[in-house]
Amino acid sequence: MTGSVVFSNTTYGQGGGLVNQLELYLTSSRVYQNSSASNGGGLSSDGLLEVHSSQIYSNTGLAGGGIEAYGLVTLTHSSLHDNIAADSGGGAFMSVSVPSADRIVMTDVDVYANQVIGPGEGGGLELQGGGLGATLTRVRIFDNHVVSSTIAQGGGGLAIIYYGLVTLRDSAIFSNTASHGSGGGIYLTNGAGLDVVNSAIYGNSASRDGGGLYSQYIPIALTNYLSLTNSTVSGNSALQGGGLYAAPGNDPARLDFTTIFGNIGINGVNLNGPATVHGSVIGGVILPCAGEGQVFCGGAVVAGPYGQNCLGVVVSAGYNIDDDGTCNLVGAGDLSDAAFTVGPLAWNGGPTLTHAALAGSPLIDTADPGNCPPTDQRGGVRPVDGDGAGGARCDKGAYERLAIVARYYLPIILR
Repeated sequence: MTGSVVFSNTTYGQGGGLVNQLELYLTSSRVYQNSSASNGGGLSSDGLLEVHSSQIYSNTGLAGGGIEAYGLVTLTHSSLHDNIAADSGGGAFMSVSVPSADRIVMTDVDVYANQVIGPGEGGGLELQGGGLGATLTRVRIFDNHVVSSTIAQGGGGLAIIYYGLVTLRDSAIFSNTASHGSGGGIYLTNGAGLDVVNSAIYGNSASRDGGGLYSQYIPIALTNYLSLTNSTVSGNSALQGGGLYAAPGNDPARLDFTTIFGNIGINGVNLNGPATVHGSVIGGVILPCAGEGQVFCGGAVVAGPYGQNCLGVVVSAGYNIDDDGTCNLVGAGDLSDAAFTVGPLAWNGGPTLTHAALAGSPLIDTADPGNCPPTDQRGGVRPVDGDGAGGARCDKGAYERLAIVARYYLPIILR
């Protein structure tokens, strides 16, 4: 289907606008204002689905307000927006049962302004299934919401459920919310795996735990895998783990050359372990509300300690920095309780926002001399002599000062 429009259709079954059971190639098309009393408000697919340069918007369904898919899925240069699901996957619900490296591939896709209005998860996207393999590159997931009057699972932007690995690269998860739930930006559970590379997670909020990311523990021998490399987690808010919350019992989250700064919360404001940190920056705690000797949030008194960068088990693999001494930084090259600041979250080149290391900062040329990524979050080549003292050495965190970065121009999205 090329240059086509599918709109204002209704079904009591699956697929308000379209049902695909074999192969569907949708190019330069629009699917909008369709509804289903079951799953897949815009379209439902059990076969091969490829969507290119298309918009799927303003559809409603039970699971998968825009798309419900169970087969191979490829989305490029497209948008999912303003869809509503009553259960899960406001923009899309995608589930697979056959292991594959790349069952789902999304490239240059915007997922925004979608909602889950019941006690489910995945305001923007829900990816689910045994052996799930998904790669999201230059994907922006923003302004999505899980809206519920009762306790909900969460994942305002993205929910990943059951074992498998999702790779998020050169992408941004921002301004998503989980009301009465956890994981304002991203929610992991039941052995889910997530590898975040060169990406930014910022400005998300959860009413419970994990404003940026939340990794839930289910005591059935299914621990989640979570890794962040060359990435930024900033300005997210939650009661615990404003930046990242990994529930006790999980395998430790792994943070390499990642900047977690300026998140908002009560306990473990930037990082709530278990976690292993290497070459990373942790600081800039912000408390949302405070009283004398206790903290009041949402009408409840929250137990201390208050305003710590880190809580839980945090293990250093060396060459990190924190600004309050709460992250157990006792490894080689660590700087614990060290005063520092960074530039505001901004576009400093590359596809995503970063905090710049400022001139004279202790972040510059103090990271692991023998083990750092070949580029920073922006794609700038590491290492660089950032302090002018002679000799190139990597900086701590996701930003390499004075690295040369190619220019990126964001696409114009028409609503």
